[in-house]
Amino acid sequence: MTIPVRRFSKYALTAVVLAALLTAGTLGLPWLVRYLAPRADAANGGSDSVSQLVPGKDAISVPTEAAARVGIQTCRVEYSTAPVMLEMSGTLMLDADRLSHVHARFAGEIVELGAGDGRSAVVTFGQRVRKGQLLAVIWSRDLGEKKSDLIDALSQLRMDEGDLARISKGAAEGAVPERILCDKERKVEADRIAISRAVRILQSWRIPQEEIDQVRAEADRLSPEKKADREDMVAQWAKLEVRCPLDGTVIERNVALGDLVDTNIDLFKVADLSRLRVLAHAYEEDLPSLDALSDAHRTWSVAVGSGPDAAPRPGRFDQVGCIIDPNQHTALVMGWVDNRDGRLRVGQFVTVRLEIPPPKSEVVIPAAALCEEGGRTTVFLHAEGTQEYVRRQVIVSRRSGDKVYLRSQITAEERQRGLEPILPGQLVVTVRTAQLTANLNSLKAAEDKPGSDKPGA
Repeated sequence: MTIPVRRFSKYALTAVVLAALLTAGTLGLPWLVRYLAPRADAANGGSDSVSQLVPGKDAISVPTEAAARVGIQTCRVEYSTAPVMLEMSGTLMLDADRLSHVHARFAGEIVELGAGDGRSAVVTFGQRVRKGQLLAVIWSRDLGEKKSDLIDALSQLRMDEGDLARISKGAAEGAVPERILCDKERKVEADRIAISRAVRILQSWRIPQEEIDQVRAEADRLSPEKKADREDMVAQWAKLEVRCPLDGTVIERNVALGDLVDTNIDLFKVADLSRLRVLAHAYEEDLPSLDALSDAHRTWSVAVGSGPDAAPRPGRFDQVGCIIDPNQHTALVMGWVDNRDGRLRVGQFVTVRLEIPPPKSEVVIPAAALCEEGGRTTVFLHAEGTQEYVRRQVIVSRRSGDKVYLRSQITAEERQRGLEPILPGQLVVTVRTAQLTANLNSLKAAEDKPGSDKPGA
C-alpha cells in the first residue's frame, strides 16, 4: 500500500509535535517557558517576553503566567521544632554502686554455707538473695578469743566487786587497813577498763551490739566453776555469720565447705541487676550537644538485638567522658538502663537513642526543594510580589524523611564564599526546582558564549 507524500508529511509533522511536547514535559520549565509561553502570550495579544537572567544576581525572572502554567510551587521556611535523634552504640556493665564484695572480717574456716533456693542445697552462682540472708558461717579463733576476753573481764569484775564490798565493810569497822581498800578499788577500776577495751575491740570488728549483749548475759550466767559450759560457749562465740548486704543476685562464689579463708578474698559477689550501667560511644561532633543538655533532658532509650529484648527501655545518662579514643574519635557517655525484669545481660551490645532539642538557628524545608549539582546544594527563593527566583547555596545540618534541616546562621568564612543565610518566612520553591536550575544554567551558558547576544530564556 502506498501512502501519499502529503499524508505522510502530515503524520511526520504530528509525530514531531508530540515528541516536542513530551520533551517539554520531561525537561519542564526551560522548554515550556522558552517555546510555549511566548506563543501563548502572543496569541492572547500579550507581550512576547520570556524567562530571563536577573542582572547582577544568580537568579532567573519567570513571568507569573508562565510560572503558574508549568506548576512552580513554593512554601515558607520555618524554624525547626523536631528534635535531633542521636544514636550511639554501647555495652551493658555492672553498676558499681549496686555491687557488693562480701569479705570475711576474720580469718577462719568455712563451717557452713547458707541454704539455696531449691535448685541447689546451698547458696550458689546465679541465685537471687535477700538483704540479711545467711551466706556462710566462719569459725574464727580470733573472734572466739576476743569474746572470751570480754567474758574474763566481766567475770573478774564481778569477783573483785564482791571482794570490794566485803573489804569496804571491814574498813568501816576498822578491821581492814585503808591501804588494802585502796588496792581493791584500783583493781575494780582496772577490771572496768579491761571490759571497755574488749567491747571497743569487738565494736571495731563490727560485731553487732546484740551479740555483745549476749556475751554479757552469758558472763552473768556462767560461774568460774562451770568450766565445761564455758568451753562450749567459747566454741559458739567463735562462729561468725556472713550475711548478704543487699537484695540481688550472686554473680560469684569463691568458697566451699571447709575452706580456710582470710580477710583479703571475696567470699561472694552480690549485684543488684535491676539496673545496669551503660557505656555508650559518642562522636566528637556530638559532644557539645550532649554537654549542653539540661538534667531534665538527659534521658535515653536502650535497645538490645532483636526479639522481646529489643523493645526500648528507659534510662538516663549522667556523665560524658573527658577522654577521646584516638582510634574511634569517640568519648564514653555513662548512664544506666532499667532491668527490673532481668532480661538484659551484662556485656550485651546495645543501641542507645536520645532526643536532642533542635538548634535555635535551624530551619526546615521539604526535601524536594533541594538541588544537588556540582558538589553544591542549592535552593530557589522567591520574593513575594516579584518574578525573581534567586538561587542560594545552603548548608544541610541533617535529613529526616521528606524534611531537610538547614543552618540559618553562617560564619564569616562561609559568607566570603558567597553563602547567605536562609531565614524563616522566606518562600522556597518546592516544585520544579530541577527545571529552574537547568533553565538558569542554560541561560548563563548562552550568555557566556562568545559572540552571542543576551538571550531570553
